[in-house]
Amino acid sequence: MEEENDTNKQEIEESEIIKEYLKKKMFRDSDIYDYMNGQQSRTLYKKIAFIENLQKVNGIISLACKLSGIKSRKTVYNWMKKDPNLRKIVNELNKIRDDMVFDVLLERIFYKKDGSCIRYYLSKCHPEFMRKRTTIPPKKGPQTLDELFKIIEAKEKVQSDTGV
Repeated sequence: MEEENDTNKQEIEESEIIKEYLKKKMFRDSDIYDYMNGQQSRTLYKKIAFIENLQKVNGIISLACKLSGIKSRKTVYNWMKKDPNLRKIVNELNKIRDDMVFDVLLERIFYKKDGSCIRYYLSKCHPEFMRKRTTIPPKKGPQTLDELFKIIEAKEKVQSDTGV
């Protein structure tokens, strides 16, 4: 009986730790309870470890999975499909990473005068230097196999009629 009480106390303490952690991670109180009720604590711990490691590795999902003991990136993508809160956190971390990368790019442009960075920036961000995308027009002639077969049958019929 005493052992059960210790286990229950430990579970309550663990759930309180998780709630506090999640509060810091952009969740409202109502979200936290919904978030916890539908999943095993083991999954929740893995998600928390994943989020921490994702921050450390600047949003590289495969590396965060490896550090968190998650066998496949597909697991994380499935979590993100089912869990809008996790998706929101991952998207926010990706925005932060993109901002960091853009800052480094601008630093290399303005302070180091890096020509390749300047060309890249202009080709992606400046309307006068962006490459115009061209579309390849469709080929004239048969577009489907049915059309091709009709043409072949017509040619065979002409050949058989003319005796060639």
